[in-house]
Amino acid sequence: MPPNANEGPGQSGARVVDGKYHVLRLLPGKGDVMRLLAEHPGIGRTVELRMLSPRAELDGLAQRLLEREARTLGSAPSPYLQSVIDSGTDNGRPYVALEALDGPTIAELVASQPLAVERAAKLVLQTLAALRTLHGQRIVARSLSPESFVVVNKRDGEVVKLRGLDRAEFLDASPSELPVPFSPYLAPEIRRGSDGRDIRVDIFSAGALFRHLVTGKPNGGEVRDELAARAILRAMSDDPDERFPTAEVCMQAVAVCAPPDEVPSSRARLPDDPLVRDLHYLTLRRRTQHGSTLGGDRASATVELPFALLTIEAIYRRLGSQIWARLVDEVPAVESLLPSAGQTGRYGLNGVPLELFEKVLEAADHVGGADDLGLLSEIAEAMVEKGAQRIFPDLPASASAEAIVDGLPYLWGRVRRRGRAHVHAREERSAKLVISEQHGASLELSGLFAAIVRAMLRRAAGPKADVSVLKCAALGDDVDTLVARW
Repeated sequence: MPPNANEGPGQSGARVVDGKYHVLRLLPGKGDVMRLLAEHPGIGRTVELRMLSPRAELDGLAQRLLEREARTLGSAPSPYLQSVIDSGTDNGRPYVALEALDGPTIAELVASQPLAVERAAKLVLQTLAALRTLHGQRIVARSLSPESFVVVNKRDGEVVKLRGLDRAEFLDASPSELPVPFSPYLAPEIRRGSDGRDIRVDIFSAGALFRHLVTGKPNGGEVRDELAARAILRAMSDDPDERFPTAEVCMQAVAVCAPPDEVPSSRARLPDDPLVRDLHYLTLRRRTQHGSTLGGDRASATVELPFALLTIEAIYRRLGSQIWARLVDEVPAVESLLPSAGQTGRYGLNGVPLELFEKVLEAADHVGGADDLGLLSEIAEAMVEKGAQRIFPDLPASASAEAIVDGLPYLWGRVRRRGRAHVHAREERSAKLVISEQHGASLELSGLFAAIVRAMLRRAAGPKADVSVLKCAALGDDVDTLVARW
């Protein structure tokens, strides 16, 4: 029978589990697995015991869940996962000894009011670190809920501990077919009948956790902070392909909301121009400790010489001779691209190294812009105004917006030799454009290309045409994804 909540280890009738764990009290719980607070007197450590209740059937579902949780937590040690200490049997009934957690659940933490975005982001980053560890071991949590998280106060601040992973899936094993209970954090594809053997279901749950923390509502609410809203909206996309592909990439977006003390926040200076706003946001993601992911083999990546020359010409006109001199000081190799350097033949044959081209764009933005890649929009406008036909000679000067979008593969082919560009989805006045298989990706080049497409669309359809950057391979996404509207 369960121990009396008032009985301690030294009292008459106090229970001892497996001859070594003195039960202190029964903890809240439900189902056929009991939760007990106990102490191991020999080492003076308090633990949480989980064991089958007397009514639970041996070798039934409850035992399978208990064993799965122990195996999951034991397979992926992390400071943000409740640790497994011991396991055994007591009178023939299995138990698991876990790290004792003293703190509120997420629901209890936000019961009185939502958390500030910075505080919430720090907790979500810890959760994503735990998920990264699980995913690295090919484990998907699947069934996260507000009760899955306990916030423990340590000397260096709050620490999230993830627990209750009894429905986790091991991707290298056969499907468990364990049912997944409903939770406000549950990914929509699981609700539609999927088995959830996809790490992106956990990305959805992390987004739902972030939303819960900053709104105080497990099922939603308005997220007023733009940086947090961007992270949550993508993490919780209904389409798994539109979510962050990994916990590490999701951490970029969340880390932007909680920059280290030594990194000044750019929260108060978000540009008005929508595309520049996207590029600014992506630069913030890249500056986090999780944002250094670069896609593919960059050593052999190149851009086409005519495109590079027109870009440099536009930069020079925009910056002027004095600021151009500063750019040359930062990137002396830029002079090798000038026709007077005598390397035109080599670059025409082999292409201009992407890393050199990227450094030129970055330096131009640094010496002549605001360090947020916003200058790329101005460079693109100048390139399209003065030399669109030089870059894209086969595209009619009077091409419609629809023709420009349909010509995406041609446009990209005039910029780079590597990569596949295609129109992924098309509606009456909008289209989703995808660039994949780049074998070397660059945020600067992606931003410049998006700005060029926008400049061309505006010439064809008017100033309301715009382009958004949704995904960027240079930051760990599988592809670059642009959305064009006109």
